[in-house]
This record gives sequence, C-alpha cells and structure tokens, in this order.
Amino acid sequence: MSEDVADKYDEIGSTNATDDDENVARQSIDMQLGRCGKIRCGVNIAYVTVGVIFRERHDGNLELLLTQEAKRRCLGKWYIPAGRVEAGETILVTEGVIREVFEETGYKCEPEELLNVQVQGSGWYRFSFYCNIIGGERKVIADNESLGADWFSVNEIKAKKIDLRASDFLKIVEEAEEYRQKRKQFTNKLSRFLPIPVSIDGLFIEFAILRIIK
Repeated sequence: MSEDVADKYDEIGSTNATDDDENVARQSIDMQLGRCGKIRCGVNIAYVTVGVIFRERHDGNLELLLTQEAKRRCLGKWYIPAGRVEAGETILVTEGVIREVFEETGYKCEPEELLNVQVQGSGWYRFSFYCNIIGGERKVIADNESLGADWFSVNEIKAKKIDLRASDFLKIVEEAEEYRQKRKQFTNKLSRFLPIPVSIDGLFIEFAILRIIK
C-alpha cells in the first residue's frame, strides 16, 4: 500500500475510527438495511486484516512478529502486520492477510484460525487471524510498506517496553495466546473457522454463538 493511500485512510489497523472511517460508515449506512447494490473496497467499505504470528523461544517464552512503520506519521514505530483488503481481492479476506504479512515482514504465512471480527459503524470491519509461517525470510530492506520486521517478547510488548504505534492490538494478542493454549484440545473437535470463498452482490453478516459443553 502506498504511503499516500495509507495517509488518506489514516489508520490501517486502529480500532479508533478516523474521519475517513466515519465517512465510509456514513456512505454505507444503508448496508445494514439491505439496500446496498455493490460493495467497493476503499469506496464505501473497508475490510482490514491482521496477522498474529508467534514463535516459541528455546526457554519456552513466546515472541510476536511486528513490523516497523514506514509512514511519516508513525515512522520507526512498531505494530502488528495489518492492512486493508484491496479492490480486486476476493471476499475471502485471508488473501489480504497473506499479502499484507508478506509485504510488511517478508514471511509467507498461512491463516489457521479467525480469532475475531471487530466492527466500526457499518463500513469498517477488522478480521484478526492466527497465522503460521510457511516460507520467506525476515524483511530487512526498507520500502514503502515497512522499514522491516522483527520478533519481540510478548511480555515486553504487553509491558509496552517497545515503541509501539498503538496498543489496540494487545487484546487480539491475548485472544491469540488463549487460542494457542487451547487449540490442541479442540483441533479434532471443531472445524476451522475461516471465511469461505463465496462472492455475493451485497453485504450479509451472520453471527454464530457457540457454547462448548465439557
């Protein structure tokens, strides 16, 4: 994503709505009433993807992959890999997180689980994925996407000992840790909770609440 586009939308992963986010929400308010004919990323809706990637150190402590910002307003600060689904990508938002992680960190990843979906108004949705590295190398050469990427102790990140762009993703990290601890227990009992590759003319959202009976 170019810096100009990022500046226009000011916020790729933040949960705090900006003026542009509010404009998107106002333009797409009729989506909630089922009257929207077409969904256009970056025009009347924004789908944001986040990739949570851990690695375990030899001492058993967890590290989290972060990317170093190249944008002027937060130059040099660290944030979790995140970005908007671009026009032309399918509604299967895992395409977006795979691309963003590669562009910002140099690693190729595979989404394993959808951790949560956050909503702002009716035109901003953030999908957070638990991902695994399947290839690539850590990015060390700066470009417009990021200055590079590195691994940091989860405990240090939570203690805000790292110069973070924002701390709004810490709740997502906690959910990812909880999933990591429980996934072996439920892997053989529950199917993966990922979006399906089906395109539709309109916006339809359904929420499912599951209760696990031990």
